[in-house]
Amino acid sequence: MILKGHNIRHEDYNRAPANSFEPTLDVLLRLIKNIYIASSRDAAYICTVPYNKDLSVCITHNINFNKALAQAPEFAKKEKEAGIRSTYFIQTKYIRDRHNGILFSNDDINKLKQIAGTGMDIQSNTVSGSPLFDQFDQGTGDEVYPDYQPYVMAFNKTYHGTIFGEMRVSRYLLDHFIPGNNTSAFRSTYSYVPFTYPQSLAASGYRFSSSVPANLALTHLPFQMNFNREYDSEIEAFEFPVTDDDEMPPFDLSRKNSAIKLAKKIATYGGCFIGQVHPNEIGWQIEKDFVKAIKDIAWIGTFRDFGLWWAARNEVTIDISSVGGSRVVNISVPKRMEGLAIMLPLRSTPVSIEGGGKYSVDGKLVIFELAEGDIRIVLNN
Repeated sequence: MILKGHNIRHEDYNRAPANSFEPTLDVLLRLIKNIYIASSRDAAYICTVPYNKDLSVCITHNINFNKALAQAPEFAKKEKEAGIRSTYFIQTKYIRDRHNGILFSNDDINKLKQIAGTGMDIQSNTVSGSPLFDQFDQGTGDEVYPDYQPYVMAFNKTYHGTIFGEMRVSRYLLDHFIPGNNTSAFRSTYSYVPFTYPQSLAASGYRFSSSVPANLALTHLPFQMNFNREYDSEIEAFEFPVTDDDEMPPFDLSRKNSAIKLAKKIATYGGCFIGQVHPNEIGWQIEKDFVKAIKDIAWIGTFRDFGLWWAARNEVTIDISSVGGSRVVNISVPKRMEGLAIMLPLRSTPVSIEGGGKYSVDGKLVIFELAEGDIRIVLNN
């Protein structure tokens, strides 16, 4: 059941693709978690949100038409002044076709540098923005700029587009023209992805994706993708499903109320909220009010930061053993991460903690500010 959702292999189990609460797989995962906690005196687990906040939030902006790019630098300045760090998914369109104007002139590149200069996160939103991306040929993996020339003739017709071309060339252009950028995330312009999508991401240098609507994946939690969207082999790439899609109505200020309500539902079990916001005046009002409403319960950061945190969390392991009559929790943290939170077994508190650097203890909850390597926690019973 979980794999059907993660690989988008079910037959329309969801009612709407996004913008509503359909935690089908999360209910199943929470059931398994509760069985584990109730049945094992040694049950311990890794929290799903940095610093054990209730909710992880990434605010994103799709920059895939000229007006959005024109408004984006000023929007990013407002975010910086408000202390908000968000992610801009940039379409690197350099071919004039029937679909839209180019988005990668010298002036456009200067705008991108201005956005990056505010400290915002820059990621890829394809080259052509074609609705047929999921039907493209795979390509050779040798696609380069400017030889790669996808041409969108109409909504249902695109020439010369390939999956590798959309991924490889967009990543190259962003990293080439924006000093210090290291593009690690990809988003399809439309919420359809090819079956070879997971391994194509990894082969093109991406680690993270945010292309699939949350309700279509039946989950409000990130997940590791599988080769060919099948059931046998995991790929070193993670999907962070889109919770709130700004292409779905309403396109007015009332949108903030539904977004806040949805976020608070997901916060009941430590899910993630990946929101999309148009970089215009209405979008700013919605974003500002949304952040104000959830900031006390949520960790809010860029897509890159949350992706790296989740990938590091994915490698953390916990083992509990008996040593000299005491229970000892051994935690392995292969990659450095901030805000690692460990929930220890019920009816236990730590007597001593070795490794992991600075930490705080709240009963059976231990939060490490910056953890890496081996951590040893001796329990009181």
